[in-house]
Amino acid sequence: MKLAKIDFIFFFLEKNKKKNNYGNKYQLEVLAEIIVRLQEKDKKKVNGVADAASQPKPQAKIEQHVINAKEVIYFTFRFVFFFFFAHIKICLNEKYFTDVETSQTQEQTPPSLVPEYIPHMTIEEAENLQLHDFIDHRDEVGRYLYASIVEKLGSRLKIHYEGWGRRWDSYNDYKKEIKRFAKARTISARPAHRFINLKKGDFVDINPKMRYPGWVAGEIRRKDKKSGQVQVVYEKDNKFQLIWVHLDDVDSIAEFMSKSGQVQKTQTNLEKQISDPNTKKTTLIYQLHKGHIIYKENEVIDNKYAIGDWLEVQDLQSSRWIPGNVIDKENNWIVVHFDGFSRKFDQKLHVVQMKAILREFESKQIDLEIKDDKSENKLESEKEEKQENDSFIELKKGLKSIGLFDKYISIFEKYKIDDSTLSLLDEQHLKEITELTLGDRIKFANWLKNYQLSLRQLKNNDDNDQISEIHQEPLCVCCYEKPVNMVFIPCGHVSMCESCSKQRKDCNTCVICAKEGTTLKIFKSI
Repeated sequence: MKLAKIDFIFFFLEKNKKKNNYGNKYQLEVLAEIIVRLQEKDKKKVNGVADAASQPKPQAKIEQHVINAKEVIYFTFRFVFFFFFAHIKICLNEKYFTDVETSQTQEQTPPSLVPEYIPHMTIEEAENLQLHDFIDHRDEVGRYLYASIVEKLGSRLKIHYEGWGRRWDSYNDYKKEIKRFAKARTISARPAHRFINLKKGDFVDINPKMRYPGWVAGEIRRKDKKSGQVQVVYEKDNKFQLIWVHLDDVDSIAEFMSKSGQVQKTQTNLEKQISDPNTKKTTLIYQLHKGHIIYKENEVIDNKYAIGDWLEVQDLQSSRWIPGNVIDKENNWIVVHFDGFSRKFDQKLHVVQMKAILREFESKQIDLEIKDDKSENKLESEKEEKQENDSFIELKKGLKSIGLFDKYISIFEKYKIDDSTLSLLDEQHLKEITELTLGDRIKFANWLKNYQLSLRQLKNNDDNDQISEIHQEPLCVCCYEKPVNMVFIPCGHVSMCESCSKQRKDCNTCVICAKEGTTLKIFKSI
């Protein structure tokens, strides 16, 4: 026991020496005093005699207890701190290596182990669907959601999205929209096996088949927590559109610029054609990709244009030089707005690769060019306006004959209904014009029927050498069977036959303008 205590004291002194840098002399003195006290204490225990004189002083006992307490606290603190630090380090290392191994395993997953991606059901599978069956259904923005069938009317199904309110329920016909129906949880709960490391803000190529088929560049805006679906924003017709696609759908999403950068009908690979000296200028279409301008490393910047500068760009199809001004620039690229044209015709041009079609523009020529362009545009607009007015002749005559010209001519122009579309209109089309009241729609439908009948008669006489204009007596707007022979006073509208007028003897208002008055029979001379 005594030897163990002495060894412990030596160990403690060595630790304090390294920590506090005490002198050797002081250490030996303390050690000698402790050994003497231990020997005296053991001697008393052996003899069994309580020698009060040989007992240490009370002050020495207090010092001994203090030393023992300090030792216990010091070693306990060091042990707890070391154990805690080592445990955290081990946990972090295990997590790091586990994540690395998992990521490497996912990236190196052989294609043969990836389950087949089936985008939708077959018609036969959809026909076997019953009430309360669960499916994956693609909503209006392209996202597959877990849903159930709550109503079935032939091939028309009412879909309820699980976890969503009833107001989001929708009707869909699987015979017409089979691509929106998939087996339950095959897509809405399918994890991604491609592009695992893609995150919000990354660029991809997208093919929005639901709305605008064709590959374009897009940016990931959101990621679905339950599946590998991502929401992508892309540009179409100068507007930003949103669409959901699954990362495993190879027909809808691809690596950035791998599909959209290829030569298509409306897009030409400029770099390839510019570097080819044999390329014909007349076949070159300068339409740049509307994505982000990619900066190439070690590219020499040789762009002398500044924002606001004027220049001329040659149209290679007509060989005409078109004036424009620089509205934006980045590296060797500039964005040119052509004077007198809409913003949708702005182009991104590379000043080095397209140097041959760019030239400086003198300021004194600007006013003359703009004046000529504006005069030409004015003549074209006047010509178009005249043609537009000529295309409403028959429609205006018809509306005036039934007293609806002032009320509805602007509405028909709004719906782009003119003389060329009158022969194609029917009652269903008229119902879509919500501004038409029921009574006015009936009046116009009767006139339209009469007009279309006259067109058919003209068409039947096309084989004759001489086609005379058909003069047909207007029919009654009520029965549409007998010719009109009653005039309403004081408005003067001739719109009813005698029999229909007698049936309306209790009503003294005109069927055309609703003014009060009286009807008189008219006689025509032969």
